[in-house]
Amino acid sequence: MAPAARRVSGLRREEVARRAGISTGYYTRLEQGKDHRTSPEVVAALARALRLDVDETRHLLELSTPGSHSTDEIVRPSTKALIDQLTTFPVVLLGRRSDILTWNDKAHELLAGHLAFSAPESGDTRPNWARMLFQDAPTRALYVD
Repeated sequence: MAPAARRVSGLRREEVARRAGISTGYYTRLEQGKDHRTSPEVVAALARALRLDVDETRHLLELSTPGSHSTDEIVRPSTKALIDQLTTFPVVLLGRRSDILTWNDKAHELLAGHLAFSAPESGDTRPNWARMLFQDAPTRALYVD
């Protein structure tokens, strides 16, 4: 009997887990973001299983390291000065992972007046736009529909 044709291309969850040498249940928890203590060895095994190149593997390792996101992203003083001068419209500068790197007064007032204006200045307090949309009650209230 021939195997059933797949509806979508790519590896199944079980195949990725087997190639990486981990259980399907553990891989499922990783996919769902339920396990935050993933070792670099497991991440490297997943990168090999997914046949990621060097840059993709490095990016995956960065994503899997707690607290590593966007603390290295710095706004140049000239960029900050330009954004501060744009007073007619709200302006937000997002980082590569949707972290709010800086904003002007109007953007802060419109999008996150409940946060400190200085919140984007530190990697520890920097708001993340995607997280705010789903997890921050005042931001979610802006987008009822």
